[in-house]
Amino acid sequence: MKKFTYVLVLLTALSGMVSCTKVIEVDITQAPSKVVIEGELTEGPGPHVVHLSRSVGISDASIFPEVQGAVVVIADDEGNSATLYETQPGYYATDSLLGRPGHTYNLTVNVGAETFTASSTMPQAVALDTVYNLQASLFGGMRFPIIVKIQDPAGTKNYYRFVSFVNGNRQEGSIVTNDDLFDGQLTEVFLPGLGAQLRPGDTLSLEMQCIDAGVYEYFSSFGINQGPGSGSAPANPYSNILGGAIGYFNACATDSRTIVIR
Repeated sequence: MKKFTYVLVLLTALSGMVSCTKVIEVDITQAPSKVVIEGELTEGPGPHVVHLSRSVGISDASIFPEVQGAVVVIADDEGNSATLYETQPGYYATDSLLGRPGHTYNLTVNVGAETFTASSTMPQAVALDTVYNLQASLFGGMRFPIIVKIQDPAGTKNYYRFVSFVNGNRQEGSIVTNDDLFDGQLTEVFLPGLGAQLRPGDTLSLEMQCIDAGVYEYFSSFGINQGPGSGSAPANPYSNILGGAIGYFNACATDSRTIVIR
């Protein structure tokens, strides 16, 4: 009898739980569209390129409208400046301004009545000594982890960003690191994620950028495989752009190496 009573109570409780179930609708507020700035100024004459687009709502298709007809100017800390020309919708470039390590560059973007500014200091160049791949069997398939060797300068804070091209095609995202654990050392750095899509015979071109602290903060806020197009993005990524836009302006010294995956 006691067992029957226990089962009856349990069924009654479960029935009550089912009857209390209801659909909860979450109201997702659409954020206003913002200008997205992706600017890069490299060592030497360039071309230096700034890409302008607009963000879209979470429920919209991932097609980001290009911003056309903007006025884009880059100036250095010695009074030299260049107005970028629009090479294709949303892309602005110049090759009339020299990028030099140790100098600070200021970006100004005018889109209608809106003005956005950013500043970035180009670090001293560091050589990308060696790039090679390993072979590893993982989850029933072969992976080709990428290792780089660099001689980090002693006594200065250094930030690095790695951008990859496979068979001539720019890969989404990028990887950043700093010298917290290897200041002044000849060190090998493992680049997670790069080996997953590689196959024997692929040509990998790897660009190592020496970036400043602000650019590092922007890309490190995205996680392991960082940056636009990586498939993961924080709700409020850090940005060195002022005025309400999102994105980054990166004055960087670069070095590159190319290998064939074996």
